[in-house]
Amino acid sequence: MLLQSLAKTHKYPAPKTTFEAALLSQKTSQNISGAAMDHRVHKAILDIRRSIFITTKQMADSANLSVDHFSRLFKKETGVSPHQYLKEVRLSAARVFLESSELSVKVLSARTGFKDQSHFVRDFKKAYGLSPMQYRIEWRKMHSDC
Repeated sequence: MLLQSLAKTHKYPAPKTTFEAALLSQKTSQNISGAAMDHRVHKAILDIRRSIFITTKQMADSANLSVDHFSRLFKKETGVSPHQYLKEVRLSAARVFLESSELSVKVLSARTGFKDQSHFVRDFKKAYGLSPMQYRIEWRKMHSDC
């Protein structure tokens, strides 16, 4: 819900990954095959959307499952691991901050749940093909007349 509302209020370039496109349009009540999603995974997705600081262990504890069992169930239902899903949500939130604020990369990485700036920069560049600062500059060039 959070990402869907953010996507509606910002003019995004086309998503870099098919996962990101699916994330923005995904109905959280359905799994990747279109069937009803396991309620524990559905709750975890809602929890991720409420707080990007949640951990896989916290999600597993909330579902009363071991981390390994929860991770397998989450991947079966969504097609990606809980860690990967959370990282994609964090990177999408970082894009919004880059487009709409003057926050430094260090502050932005902390606000989006990354433990250190170097991992954030590496993951962002891998996902979007540009460093966070390059992305901000390019995005503003593209939207300077808006």
